[in-house]
Amino acid sequence: MILGFSLTACSPLASGPQVLLGNYSFQRGEYQSAALNYMEVLDDPEFQAFAAYNLGNVYQALGEPESAKQQWETVDLDQASTELQFRLNFNLGVLLFQQGQYLGAYRSFRQAVKVKPGDLNTKKNLEL
Repeated sequence: MILGFSLTACSPLASGPQVLLGNYSFQRGEYQSAALNYMEVLDDPEFQAFAAYNLGNVYQALGEPESAKQQWETVDLDQASTELQFRLNFNLGVLLFQQGQYLGAYRSFRQAVKVKPGDLNTKKNLEL
């Protein structure tokens, strides 16, 4: 992406593309690059929740569940979009289930179902 002017890391014009670049890197399996992109916008209030959620996903993909959980816990769910609330609760449920924390997983999946009642994958996970 080429822009005709300089962008600072704190501006929304810079933060949005940083998140998108992180998403692109993550999809390509370039986790270090993705993590760096997300870390650059963690201080931007407009994008902090998305960056923390995505950084948690990077940690989870790298096999670092505790770091993932720590990032996800920094997201203020009361301020997060419905979609972000759903995804965060779903991913946390998967992580907790993998760790054998079944009650915590159940609670996370239950929260995800409350946010998005029509999601069949979450309902299936809740039944496990």
